Amino acid sequence: MAFLDKFKKKDAAPEEDSLPDWEDRTKQWMRNPKIEEKLEELFVQICAGYDDKKEQTEAIEEAWDCYNCVLNENQSYSGTSSIYIPIIHDAIEARVTRFSNMMFPMSGRYSEVTSVEAEVPYETMALLDHYVEKAELRQRVLPALLRTGDIEGQYSVSVSWKDRHRYTVKKKENPIVEAMGGAVPDLGTIPDVELEKVGDAGPEVTSVDSRDLLVFPASVDNIDDADVVVLAMRMSKGRIQDMIDSEEFDEEAGEALLDEFSSAKRENQANPDKKSLDAAGVKVDAKGSKHALVYKIWTRLKIGGKRRMCLSYMAGDKKILSCKRNPYWSDRIDIISVSALKVSGAFWGKSRVIPVAKSQYAANDAVNMGQDSAQYSLMPITFSNPVSNPRVGTMVLAMGAMWECDPNEVKFQTFPSLWKDAAGLVEMHRTQIMQSLGINPAMIPMGNANKKPTQSQVAQEQQVALESTADVVTIIEQAIFNKVLSFFYELDYQYRTKDVIVRKFGPIGVQAEMQAIPPSQVGSHYTFRWYGTEAMKSTQAIQQMISTLGVFNQTPPDKLNGLTINNAPVLEHMANVVFGPRIGPKVVVDQRHMLGIPPEQENQMLMDGFHVMAQMGDDDPQHMQSHMQAAKMSGDHTGMIRLHITEHQMNMAKKQAAQQQQGQPQQGGGPKPGAQVQAPTGPQQPPGAVRQDAMPLAQQG
Repeated sequence: MAFLDKFKKKDAAPEEDSLPDWEDRTKQWMRNPKIEEKLEELFVQICAGYDDKKEQTEAIEEAWDCYNCVLNENQSYSGTSSIYIPIIHDAIEARVTRFSNMMFPMSGRYSEVTSVEAEVPYETMALLDHYVEKAELRQRVLPALLRTGDIEGQYSVSVSWKDRHRYTVKKKENPIVEAMGGAVPDLGTIPDVELEKVGDAGPEVTSVDSRDLLVFPASVDNIDDADVVVLAMRMSKGRIQDMIDSEEFDEEAGEALLDEFSSAKRENQANPDKKSLDAAGVKVDAKGSKHALVYKIWTRLKIGGKRRMCLSYMAGDKKILSCKRNPYWSDRIDIISVSALKVSGAFWGKSRVIPVAKSQYAANDAVNMGQDSAQYSLMPITFSNPVSNPRVGTMVLAMGAMWECDPNEVKFQTFPSLWKDAAGLVEMHRTQIMQSLGINPAMIPMGNANKKPTQSQVAQEQQVALESTADVVTIIEQAIFNKVLSFFYELDYQYRTKDVIVRKFGPIGVQAEMQAIPPSQVGSHYTFRWYGTEAMKSTQAIQQMISTLGVFNQTPPDKLNGLTINNAPVLEHMANVVFGPRIGPKVVVDQRHMLGIPPEQENQMLMDGFHVMAQMGDDDPQHMQSHMQAAKMSGDHTGMIRLHITEHQMNMAKKQAAQQQQGQPQQGGGPKPGAQVQAPTGPQQPPGAVRQDAMPLAQQG
């Protein structure tokens, strides 16, 4: 622990074995003349880099307009109607729903950890699953990440450790104290309150907009290989003060930034946050939208004679707020980014929306022209001879109107129904957009509302949806979530100092329990892998398992050539996948975890009020005799001994019934080899019932 204390002590006296300057992660380097000169040069390069991203920023904003259904100057038709058909919006939301459900199974187990040791690190997996839920990856991060990847062409997240505190009030009872100063228990207590500081520390994951991210050079394949990585951050005064209090900003530089708050921004810098608020219907006035544009810069600088990864903050006109050694012990940058559609020789990916944007514009023009045509069709054109009908002013369309004219000289003409042709054009563009974005009816609710598909069509659509899903999900899992899990463990190792209570599943999910996980120790070498999609694929592979297992079991022993069939692992896996890690082990029970406990030890636990389950491997008569003696001596005030004896009696009855069934011949034949187990055909459904293949769960594959 002495080595770790060197990272945490800031004002400790110098020691002989103290860290060198280039490894001190708390030392401020911003006032070093060479570092200051280097950062000022870098600031000019950063401003030019964001200016060079103008074309990319405009393309991303155009793609977001397509998703947010914003009519802009790209529409060719300008008429009365202003309708936006949300084709791209619906397609992206269908992809988000599909991929989210694929990556986050209902079992609540998301991580798979492999250790160099023989034992499976269940505690580490439970801790990572706890952090996944605490960081709200499913509810808050993944949907935004998927939308950003499809629209901007880049999946990017920022991972950090947040230590929040709450100051709560707790009730307590204080003993009454005499005048002499001693507590007297016989006098009772008086109610009182006390203040308590409650900590809520853990990792935080945020989706990063590509317009705020800058990478030098832009030709690198991996963000870790970049020379400079910059993230544009918009901070309020409160946020800046928090950075000063946590010593992430230099106090003097931070106070100067607060004094010049309104000038710490660039007018030509794109602001994705404001556009996102506008899309959500939140309007911020000029006073409420004031912020300071701060650049978070990761780059290697020469400090103390060594080149090391440093984290710097700059704002305004070359204002340096901080420059320190990388604060993370793993020496990683806290931004993880990968392209959605990889382009050779470029870090940035291609947007999936831009290639279909013109089809969206054409569909909008068609539907607006059709809507205007439909409105004209509802208002007939009237022909009248002004000579025979001089009082045309009375020809007004109104309820009960009286026209003073010759009816033989009045004719009505209907406007052509162009909206029918417009509907066909809209459907044509919709089909093309859905095809380009990899959407089929199996991924959209009510996708087959017009006609009932056959079973083969449903199976084919779901197979295509699964293949397209696996392509995108694999990128996110391997390039994003695997690294997120690894970073979670590294942050936990560095920052957590207290035990945390998490839900842990034992070996093969024998029992779900709450366990206190101590801080991570040195010397553990793990590899981390996201397990969400594998769990979903396991669910879909169970049918093939059932068919294959039936073929194996029907194979004659002489055809196996010395091989043996062990059904236990398959049954155990299917039970955990279908019923979950909580119920599955109770359906398929591993006898290795049901070894009997000595009756004397059970007696002590039962007398203490604990419920002990009678195991099938127990010697029931011997146990019952010991428990009866214990109940007679202790009186069994809790009733647990009587309950335990009843369980032994039930187990004895089960064993006798099992012995009788072993001697009886099997009735009926089993399923054919490779056949699927299906439920019996039930009675005819009542009128109006929803068919099985149209159920919501059937559309999820």
